[in-house]
Amino acid sequence: MVLPAARDYEAVRRVTGAAAAQRRLFGTIAARTVVNTNQPLLVLACCGGLLLAAGCAPKQEAAKPVGDLMDDRVALDGLLMKCNQPPGDAADVSCGNARIASERLARQAEAAQEAKRAQEFERNREKLREADEQRRQTEEARKVDAYHLPVVPVEPPPASGEPVKPDQH
Repeated sequence: MVLPAARDYEAVRRVTGAAAAQRRLFGTIAARTVVNTNQPLLVLACCGGLLLAAGCAPKQEAAKPVGDLMDDRVALDGLLMKCNQPPGDAADVSCGNARIASERLARQAEAAQEAKRAQEFERNREKLREADEQRRQTEEARKVDAYHLPVVPVEPPPASGEPVKPDQH
């Protein structure tokens, strides 16, 4: 009984001999592709093993869309914590979606806060306007309008030599 390695060696030696100098490339390729009767079973077993391993692999969750993450803050926080851990994959689609959702929520919060500040500013501005208007009305009430004063009769001044008499009413 000849060992398979020895058979391969003999086949290569025969093909690459002086007589087969013209067919060296073809002969070497043919000698290296020796058909083994156990090979189809081995290929079939490898394919079956790969299929079995692929079927047993844990299923990866589909990446949640950004809108769903924005609606579900608990899932967003959990996903961000998972992505921020050291072995986290920064290029993962779900981590990218979580970061986008977080940025959008931050922008929305900033916009809401800015709107609240603008509303507070307008409210304070209106209060100042009302206070100024009341102050202006109060000053207007204190002002004396010479054109609307009651008419008071004025007596002519006494002559230069006459003594001034007190009013006798």
